[in-house]
Amino acid sequence: MFDLQTASPSSSSAITSECCAVCGDQVHGKRYGAPACLGCIVFFRRAVINRSQFRCWKKGSCVITFASRCVCRCCRLRKCFHVGMRAEGNFLDNAA
Repeated sequence: MFDLQTASPSSSSAITSECCAVCGDQVHGKRYGAPACLGCIVFFRRAVINRSQFRCWKKGSCVITFASRCVCRCCRLRKCFHVGMRAEGNFLDNAA
């Protein structure tokens, strides 16, 4: 299980600005601290606002790519934090 409150972002990432750091799709922006596509930006925002708790059925070993990004939400959210996306900012204030 992946819990937002125990997540810690990693600052070590060498990501090109052309590909989403999470799934490899085309970058839409760097809104939450890492270059990401619109799908991953929206997924991350909703997961944080809803304080979602996801479970991985493969013990956290899923590979997140453009083709498989919707398969495991737990591993996708974990990778969002790993590549440096931060759950900070004004969007949390406006959600409540």
